[in-house]
Amino acid sequence: MSHKLPAWFIGHGAPSFLLSDNAARRFWHTLPAVLARQSSQQPKAILSISAHWQTSRLCFSGQVAEPTIQHDFSGFPAELYEISWPLPSGVEVGQELMAAFTQLGLQVEADPSYPLDHGSWVPLREAWPKPPFPVFQLSICPHKGTRWHYELGQKLSALREQGVLIVANGGISHNLRQIHWRMAENEAVDWARDFMQGFETAVQNRDIEALLDPDNLPFGVQAAPTLDHYLPFLVFAGLTDELAVEQLYQGWMYGTLACHAYSSI
Repeated sequence: MSHKLPAWFIGHGAPSFLLSDNAARRFWHTLPAVLARQSSQQPKAILSISAHWQTSRLCFSGQVAEPTIQHDFSGFPAELYEISWPLPSGVEVGQELMAAFTQLGLQVEADPSYPLDHGSWVPLREAWPKPPFPVFQLSICPHKGTRWHYELGQKLSALREQGVLIVANGGISHNLRQIHWRMAENEAVDWARDFMQGFETAVQNRDIEALLDPDNLPFGVQAAPTLDHYLPFLVFAGLTDELAVEQLYQGWMYGTLACHAYSSI
């Protein structure tokens, strides 16, 4: 059992997952047990990297006394907008993390009061309804490209030895325009499944160059028409030791949303 905390990638799915009993949600409930299996160390913080916070410069949030969440979605049942998440103060640890970013050579802009978006809180709230540690968020910068995000993960990896559980939240196959709302759970359309097979082959082969160019994976343009949900995986890849990963969960919702989750080894 390692004193170095793991890094995770979690397919965060959709807010509507919280309205039903489904396999992805049940998997999220197991995350504290997964962490206990992987490390004897309790995190001092979670640093979430979410597909839904996109900025021109790298930004960091949560270093406030009373962090909040945002309901950054529309068209869902009213009960989803009533959900809250009590979070510990992030002031002290947030200051430590800002100092650590500087030491790692990262230029990070503080945006302390920016609320956690649903890409972060939907899965993490299910895992820790009352977390004993603060939860912070780091943005992605899509205009900087795939390799930049992979290298960002490489720089952040030192935080794993400083008590920080880094969780990248996105979705590898994520095409909202071709969702099949009535498709049964864990069924996928052919093109999405073929894309994930090509993706997983690249992961197994530790072929980072293939992963950095998802358009060249089978049906890549269709499965990842924008890179926002794919980029968090590349940050996660940089956090690992040369793509040494294990799959924690494999599952589908709505035919095109891969809810797969991975961990560093």
